Amino acid sequence: ELGSKWENAEQTMGATASLFDIRKRNVLTGCYIPHPLLSRQAFSAFALDWFVFGNAYLLRFLAEPGKEILTR
Repeated sequence: ELGSKWENAEQTMGATASLFDIRKRNVLTGCYIPHPLLSRQAFSAFALDWFVFGNAYLLRFLAEPGKEILTR
């Protein structure tokens, strides 16, 4: 109806899928327990890359041979 009190906003399937990916990332990030080598922010970026592009990777940085300092 024209002039109804509530109008539905037009949403594309792509926008809905994108919001679903963000929701999945937020759920995973909320369950993630931070680790000294992988921060919550780095994990969140990894999860989003995985859902959007279908692949992701982590890089391990070494301070000295055999000693890790962080993972991104």
